[in-house]
Amino acid sequence: MKADLAGDLRRRARTAWFPLTFVALFAWLDWVLHRNPLFILLVGGAVVVAILYRAEIAQRTGFAEFMRRLSPVNQALMRAAPALLYFLLRGRGTAGGGAILVVLVALGVVIGMAKYGEQIDQRLSSFYRVRDRVLSVRVRTIIAVIFPVVVGFGIIHGSLADLPALFGASTSSPQAPMGREAQYFLGAALCAGVTILLLRKRTPR
Repeated sequence: MKADLAGDLRRRARTAWFPLTFVALFAWLDWVLHRNPLFILLVGGAVVVAILYRAEIAQRTGFAEFMRRLSPVNQALMRAAPALLYFLLRGRGTAGGGAILVVLVALGVVIGMAKYGEQIDQRLSSFYRVRDRVLSVRVRTIIAVIFPVVVGFGIIHGSLADLPALFGASTSSPQAPMGREAQYFLGAALCAGVTILLLRKRTPR
């Protein structure tokens, strides 16, 4: 029985490795910002269970049918809502209007891709073929995780001097992101664009 359960969990984890990668990223960032292991265990554990058993949960709660009734734009917003809500509630360190600005940029990208994703995919079809041939999904996922961190420090903070703080080290020249709305917009837009180019799947015809 235990062996069957362990095998089932491994199979589900292999299938859901992509969202689980981002859960691990959020858990790491939350630890850096808040140092709250209880929150990570409770909330992170609930999210992991929801990802691993998403099909069963969606069917039993009626969520799958609810999503099918929504328009493509609203479906995209529902999928993006958990990450955006987390960023607003737990994104300490994003001072001033930066958090709101990042969320607005993300919402714009989500709505735009939901409405015009098929047209964009048609124009980028050659790029997608080259991208998929040169870079595997796992490599692209790693780049998509690392790139926003580096860009966030380089553009929003104006320096990479704070980067060691993400790994528990001290920095001799901290750069506060206060009052840098233009940098927030540029950084968020650049990260969103690169993430789409790396991870977007072609719209099936």
